[in-house]
Amino acid sequence: MRTFAIGDIHGNYELLKKVLGKANFSYEDDKLIILGDIVDRGKYSKECIEELTKIKNKVFIIGNHDARFQKWLIKGGMHLIWLVGGGQATKRSYGGKHKVPEHHKEFIESGIPYHVENNCLFVHGGFHPEKKLEEQTPHTFYTNRSLIYYAKKQRIPTYDHVYVGHTTTQFVGLRAKPLTYNNLTLLDTGAGYFFGKLTLMDINSGEYWQAGRRE
Repeated sequence: MRTFAIGDIHGNYELLKKVLGKANFSYEDDKLIILGDIVDRGKYSKECIEELTKIKNKVFIIGNHDARFQKWLIKGGMHLIWLVGGGQATKRSYGGKHKVPEHHKEFIESGIPYHVENNCLFVHGGFHPEKKLEEQTPHTFYTNRSLIYYAKKQRIPTYDHVYVGHTTTQFVGLRAKPLTYNNLTLLDTGAGYFFGKLTLMDINSGEYWQAGRRE
């Protein structure tokens, strides 16, 4: 079994299918760690979620966009921040809350704030290294950006490696490629924007594949 991590998908079904195909990803035998923000911005959030539910071995780490979508599903009401930030596209992809399949709701509700495997930590946004994980909130895990700047200066303690999304690499390193600072790797390469790409990485070998709109 190979283990992969994928950056922010943001409703880009074509890029999702393309990048999984490039890596010859096996829906039965390989494992996918989803770093969050499956939905919003792109037109095909519904199709992305449906595709991901077909993967046998997966870990879904909830992102800030997924959390807002989840809140809409559970509590109703549409937060303006969600709609302006791409939620309107997700809403349209389903045609309304009453049309969201039950297994999609179950999938979104299965999201976890972080995942630790072989002393590697996977989280959507980040965390505060000086605090224990259990002392921090889900909101911190899916909104934090300061961890990247911490890793630029020094290694993150406790973990061999940390994988994050949330902050687009173009805004940090001016390129649509994964960025590594000490023991942190950033995999959000801007699929939510026209100029960006979706990145899938084999976490054991470090090899990665990308899919973009201009290919």
